[in-house]
Amino acid sequence: MPDALPAPASPEPLTDVPSAAGVLTTGRVTSVAIESPRQLLVSSVMRLRLERECVRRYHAGLTTAGIGGYDFDALWRDYRLSVLWQITTPVWQAANGIGPWIWWYNYERVMAAVENLDCLEFLG
Repeated sequence: MPDALPAPASPEPLTDVPSAAGVLTTGRVTSVAIESPRQLLVSSVMRLRLERECVRRYHAGLTTAGIGGYDFDALWRDYRLSVLWQITTPVWQAANGIGPWIWWYNYERVMAAVENLDCLEFLG
C-alpha cells in the first residue's frame, strides 16, 4: 500500500488562503495552526470555507488511484464521524496531566467543528 495517494489530475492549488492567519502551506493547505484564542474564530471560518473542497479533492485522489465503491457522501459521513471522535483528544490530554493551556484550545476547536458539521446527529 502506498504511503500517499496521488493527487487528482491537475489539482487547483488553494492559493486564496492567507498564510498569516495560521495556515501552514507547502503549495497546498496542510494544516491550520491555532496560535491564540483569537485565531480560533479565524481558523473556524477558514475551515468552513475549505474543508468540503479539501475532502472533495481527497475523494478525487481516491478515485484517480482506482478506489471505487466509496462515493463522496460516504466519505463525507466518515469524515464527520472522525471529527466527532476527535472529542477524545482533549479528554485524553486532560486525563494525562497536560495543562489546560493546551487541551482547552483543542477542546474549543473540536467542539466548533462538531457543531459546524452537525456531528451530534450521530449520537441520536
